[in-house]
Amino acid sequence: MLLQPNYCSCTVHQARNLPDKGKHGGVDAFCTISMGKEKFVTAVREKTRSPDWQEQCDMPIVEDATIKLTVYHNNKNALSKGDFVGRVYVSLRDLQDYDHVHRGWYKLTSKDGKTDKERGEIDVSLQFYSKNNTTGSV
Repeated sequence: MLLQPNYCSCTVHQARNLPDKGKHGGVDAFCTISMGKEKFVTAVREKTRSPDWQEQCDMPIVEDATIKLTVYHNNKNALSKGDFVGRVYVSLRDLQDYDHVHRGWYKLTSKDGKTDKERGEIDVSLQFYSKNNTTGSV
């Protein structure tokens, strides 16, 4: 009996062409990855428009099966979580082939209701797997 994938491994590789946000050019960039109630935050990569993260997280697949990736500028002077750079939603339902790693560049977009402008791209890999939490044979 084959198990349906119930976990997604998400690797945020890098971003490119991010807009300048810092006083001295570049972005102090970090990325949040969320699905359902799960959330992961990458490290901050300072003063670059092309951050290289190579960070991976595993999340249980939830009913709506959409991963939200958001890139922020780490504004050390702000009390908020950071200045918004761009985001992308990846619907896992659109990735029909569960047996392979899905890697691609995704265009970052503006917040809803905002004028869309160039916000850069993010390179992401997604892979599905089954994690059986019960004991006994399958």
